[in-house]
Amino acid sequence: DFEKGICGWREDPTGHFEWVRHAGSTSSYYTGPTSDHTYGNSSGHYIYVEASTQGKGDRARMISSEFPSSGPQCQMQFYYHMYGTSIGTLRILLNNQTLLWNMTGNQGNRWRKATVDIGLQGDFNIALEAVMKNGYTGDIAIDDISFINCAIGSDGEYNGPADITFEDMRKLFSHINQYSHEDDTYWVIEKGKWDWYYNKPQADHTYGNTSGHFAEVLHSPLPYNYHEPEPSILYLPWMETLSRHCSMRFYYYLNGWNTGDLEIGTVDTTSKDPVYQLKISGAQGSSWQEATIKLGERGLFRPVFTATAQGSTSYSSIAIDDISFLTCPVELLCKDTQDWNCGVPQCINRQRVCDFRQDCTDSSDEASCGDCDFQHSICGWVNEAYDDK
Repeated sequence: DFEKGICGWREDPTGHFEWVRHAGSTSSYYTGPTSDHTYGNSSGHYIYVEASTQGKGDRARMISSEFPSSGPQCQMQFYYHMYGTSIGTLRILLNNQTLLWNMTGNQGNRWRKATVDIGLQGDFNIALEAVMKNGYTGDIAIDDISFINCAIGSDGEYNGPADITFEDMRKLFSHINQYSHEDDTYWVIEKGKWDWYYNKPQADHTYGNTSGHFAEVLHSPLPYNYHEPEPSILYLPWMETLSRHCSMRFYYYLNGWNTGDLEIGTVDTTSKDPVYQLKISGAQGSSWQEATIKLGERGLFRPVFTATAQGSTSYSSIAIDDISFLTCPVELLCKDTQDWNCGVPQCINRQRVCDFRQDCTDSSDEASCGDCDFQHSICGWVNEAYDDK
């Protein structure tokens, strides 16, 4: 409301003149307010541009502080006063370049309210720009700026399209649609159950009961003398972060004998091999644990969860649940629920997977569809239990 200063706003040095904090009437007749909007008297303050000494096309620009991110419903509200026969244009800009709102010409001798949609953003600022017209009766004023519905959450979590709880099956299959596995170890969607002997989660993390879902590495029985590690990679969709403050939070469960390792990292467009940031090894107890990795602002990438089983027993569990992104919005490359993420940054319709045509440029849509020489994996074939003896 500009009563105690300009609240972190700063002048753009490339402007021709400056916004001024002021109280009472402006210095010219027949233009500008006589009082502020906050208190409605001559003691209250506002900011304005003085037109009497400026030429046509001259501009003044005031820039806000840097915001790390905003939620999808974010709006900016303010009051403006544009009274006089020589009023130019008032503009609201995003990051000094994208026009969000503008008003031109005489709007009468009164304060008017404006609401500007900002929406989902990361690392952004807002600029107030006044562009002059010829004449001294062109003063433009602003007061009572506020940002509403912009917070991402009390803990910084934004429940966006990339977040995964493993409950929404339609959303789930849009995201977890590609995995690689060696031999008989691969990721599946499970529910909690009482299974002390096998050290499985008794409940999911989302709801804390046996109805909720999570992702778990499935082990088929291995020979007693088998000791070769078996990596199983779970890929999340292609996405990009919009803030340098971005982090990814998730919950993990590692328990049992010879549990193995869980590694978390990313794949981007520069390399097909994951770059890991965190490794969790061995049994961590019979409860869900929280972990966070930093992502920062980056181009297209995919989060990756790699589980490596150890030893000759399947009496262990590696599971994850409730993947979310903190202090940042995240944009998905493939936004439709029927999209399938190729191994490269490309989206195809889900019905085109395993249709005997190579629709992805890297052929990943046909990689686990039956053709196999069994040299490196079992190519999507799975063992199915049956009752015939």
